[in-house]
Amino acid sequence: MTEPAALAAAAGVLEPLVPAQRQAALRDAVARVAQGHARVLVLGEAKRGKSTLVNALFGAPLLPTGALPLTSVTTVVAVGPAARAAVRYRDGTHANIELSAVAELVSERGNPGNKRGVDRVLVTAPCDFLPPGTEVVDTPGTGSVNLANTDEARRALSTLDVAVLVVAADPPVSVAELDLVADAMGTASRAIVVVNKADLLADDELAEVVNFTARVVAERLGQPVQVFPLSALPARRRCDGFDTFAAWLAGELESHGSAHALASTARALRREATVLRDALRVQEELLRRRGEHGTVTIAALSEILDRAGDRARAAVDHLHGEARRLRGRLDETHEKAVAGALAASAQILAELSECHGDGSPEDLAESVRSTVADATRVRA
Repeated sequence: MTEPAALAAAAGVLEPLVPAQRQAALRDAVARVAQGHARVLVLGEAKRGKSTLVNALFGAPLLPTGALPLTSVTTVVAVGPAARAAVRYRDGTHANIELSAVAELVSERGNPGNKRGVDRVLVTAPCDFLPPGTEVVDTPGTGSVNLANTDEARRALSTLDVAVLVVAADPPVSVAELDLVADAMGTASRAIVVVNKADLLADDELAEVVNFTARVVAERLGQPVQVFPLSALPARRRCDGFDTFAAWLAGELESHGSAHALASTARALRREATVLRDALRVQEELLRRRGEHGTVTIAALSEILDRAGDRARAAVDHLHGEARRLRGRLDETHEKAVAGALAASAQILAELSECHGDGSPEDLAESVRSTVADATRVRA
């Protein structure tokens, strides 16, 4: 099995397991690897000239530019024979659009905070510099007042092959920009830096900025990087800086674009697999803890029930003992009462016999009633 085929097989296993919003990006990456096309991600903070640089590469005003932060949606510009555009929404629907409608969908003015739910806009256009099929991705600027733009830019970092960090000649590269390119290298196979707006500085100042930028970026990444000073505006280009950058990028993609796409997509798949593995480990740990907690709870309940049973049995035994004692006392009282009654009866009979002797039954009955009444009055 070839490396692209093995990568496609791995992606087929992972795709059903990742969130829906990541599945389309993985499919795009695997398709690029199969076709040998590289993806160049142009990233940086707001107002560094990223859209202007992409327009310069394609020699046409494909993307909106302006004085305020404009890009709100990731825009892919692919090298192709004819100019056309299409939009893919986050709900999975697609639509072909006019080139003139691109600005409304990708700009902060026309689609603030990406309220239309655009996943990406794909523009296809001819390019004199880059190999056919190459994708150049323009991302929203990070660090602007539009927080949704920063989130969208971070999302674009998940699939890229070559990172182009665009910084300004003045001010110099910032810590946030260093962090941004370091994040990109978690996936990208290669990174370079463009120092845009080089026309704002004198030659000696520009050389100092380039050296500073190359040093601090290399320290952050742990490897040397190439830095290209230029001005992306055609009217302000100087010292053929843009042509040097475009020629280098074209040669790099021609020679190593397929390898960059393969390596970076493998990293992206590995990252997705790692995220899934970590999530499964967390779930496993939670289940284990729940199981242990359940076992402890059941043991505690069993102990409580055992104690309650012991107490219940003791209470029953106590009640039985009390019942036996009460019955004993009742039996004793009953025996005394019976003995007293028998003694009283014997005494009455004896007295009757002494008093009446052998009288008639009627006289005897009347005598008994009289004697009993007298005895009753006396006892009462």
